[in-house]
Amino acid sequence: LRMDSREALLKGGENGPVVVSGKPADSLMLQAVLHSKKELEMPPKEKLSARDVDVLEKWIRDGVVWPDRGRPRSPETGRRAR
Repeated sequence: LRMDSREALLKGGENGPVVVSGKPADSLMLQAVLHSKKELEMPPKEKLSARDVDVLEKWIRDGVVWPDRGRPRSPETGRRAR
């Protein structure tokens, strides 16, 4: 499972898409942070705060906006590749 781009999240892994754009209830990521599926509980020890869950739910509902759709950044400098 890759989570380093919007496309990777929408593609997902063995269990399907991690997020379903516009559909928080259908998104495995939200189900995992709500601990609604035992095998997906993330983080494993403590639940996220209600505020953090609300932010995640809104992000999914609003279309999984990914702010950095430009050129990739260099891991060494943090600057955009030319």
